[in-house]
Amino acid sequence: PILQNLPTYINAGNQLPENIDPLLPIILAIRETQGGRYNKGQNNPYNIRGKGLGGQTEFISYPDLETATFGGNNPLYGGVNSQGLLKLIAENAIYDKFRQSGDVRDLFERYSPPTDSNGPLDEQAQNYAWIRNNILGVPQ
Repeated sequence: PILQNLPTYINAGNQLPENIDPLLPIILAIRETQGGRYNKGQNNPYNIRGKGLGGQTEFISYPDLETATFGGNNPLYGGVNSQGLLKLIAENAIYDKFRQSGDVRDLFERYSPPTDSNGPLDEQAQNYAWIRNNILGVPQ
């Protein structure tokens, strides 16, 4: 299912700051959904969490992949203007270190912290590199 939306992921990657891997959106989607099998929240392949209507942290549901990726009005989430992945990464202060370094460890430190049973940062970075290398056809 992820490959059906390849143009969206490519477009998103091309809009990231130049020191950030343009394959980040598709790699996050593959990584977070185990290749498209699991999607927490509707149309949320990045498994972005936020405060729900009841004030609880939950996986956000989006009306479509474009809103999850590029942001916009989200009627499924009380009509609020959602950041989407791009604005989350490009504008949210918790990702300042990642935007400066471009190192995925700095992303995962906040995006999928080891304290939430996501595995050590080096292991997450190795998994990211494995997915990236397979997309690019780099021998492992």
